[in-house]
Amino acid sequence: MLAFIRRSQGQSYLVVAPLYLARMNKGRVVPPAEIPWGNTHVILPKNLPDEWIDVLSGYRYQGAGQMYLRDIFREVPLAFYRGG
Repeated sequence: MLAFIRRSQGQSYLVVAPLYLARMNKGRVVPPAEIPWGNTHVILPKNLPDEWIDVLSGYRYQGAGQMYLRDIFREVPLAFYRGG
């Protein structure tokens, strides 16, 4: 997984992308909800908002301090969140 945060003009942005999906799924095309993410999660710094909105899907994520990949990648294995 690759994840990074940027801040601009009072907003926080979080980008999360999976790595090695083909290897993880043994070359099969698998819907994001069926990928075995387990308890893999992104740990967020303490000074960030608790609510995030995925700019790509409109999905709202409420998560204080961490975000689980199984939730982040429910529909698409790529996320671009705006905090606040």
